[in-house]
Amino acid sequence: MNMHREYELAVLFEDHMVNRGYAANTIEQYLRAVRFLWSYFDEIGRCPAAREISAQDIREFVIYRLRTHRGSTVAVNTGALRLFFAYLESSGVIDRSPARNISLPITHKKPTPIVLESELKRILGACAGVGFLDLRDMAIIRVFMATGARRSELIGLRIDPDYYSSGDLELKEGIVKLRDVAGVTRRCALDPRTVRSLRRYLQARSRHRKKGLPNLWLTHKGGLTPTGLQSLVKNRAEKAGVRGFSSRRVRATFAHRWLQQGGNPGDLMRVLGLRNRKMIDRYVEGVAGQHSVTVARKHFGGYGV
Repeated sequence: MNMHREYELAVLFEDHMVNRGYAANTIEQYLRAVRFLWSYFDEIGRCPAAREISAQDIREFVIYRLRTHRGSTVAVNTGALRLFFAYLESSGVIDRSPARNISLPITHKKPTPIVLESELKRILGACAGVGFLDLRDMAIIRVFMATGARRSELIGLRIDPDYYSSGDLELKEGIVKLRDVAGVTRRCALDPRTVRSLRRYLQARSRHRKKGLPNLWLTHKGGLTPTGLQSLVKNRAEKAGVRGFSSRRVRATFAHRWLQQGGNPGDLMRVLGLRNRKMIDRYVEGVAGQHSVTVARKHFGGYGV
């Protein structure tokens, strides 16, 4: 295998993911999966160019990994290769992705734990303050809670520095426009508290030395990065004494509340920007499981022994 050429492809793939707003740990995971594939070819004594890799090669690689790794780990590897080869196809490096129709290994994932209301209150309390970072972080957490947005979508929010209402925020209507990694835009509703929090942040932003940037979220150096977003969420949660807090848990909590309050799964699918029912079905299953526990506690309180 032409390792120099493959290294160049990995660098381009990394740049692609960075520009799309992928989290730093996700980028590292996906690059690691690409390196695993190259190591596999080295081990079996082959050196195919990217154009020469077939769907059968990818299937055999998946089987090879499953011999020594958990299904959930190999599923992540496979998903990474899907994205990698899809990127090569879209860039014209290859004619067709060999991973396009490769099925992910079946895994039995535990449902993502929801964030308790008491935990959310503590995290919002940890953002209380009048400093620029306090106002920014409060607005970020509230937008997460109000929309169930992905981290990349939150990072991707843009505004017109001279006329805020012409960007991704429509605060008079209580709307924010989110874009997924494919560039598809959807409009999500904001509650009044989130709108007020955004207005307070925008007032502070108008006095920031980097206010001329189109990025909605600013740091002292410029636009907020995926790594910076991950760090601020972690820091606020630690300050609040909340363990395991993440945007993924907020997204799961948003879905849980939507379904628990009788919201339509199809509408939830559109609100969260999902393209298939798999994740929605997992959310529905999680809510149904929680409901059964609640019913059991209400009607079968024990035997009194």
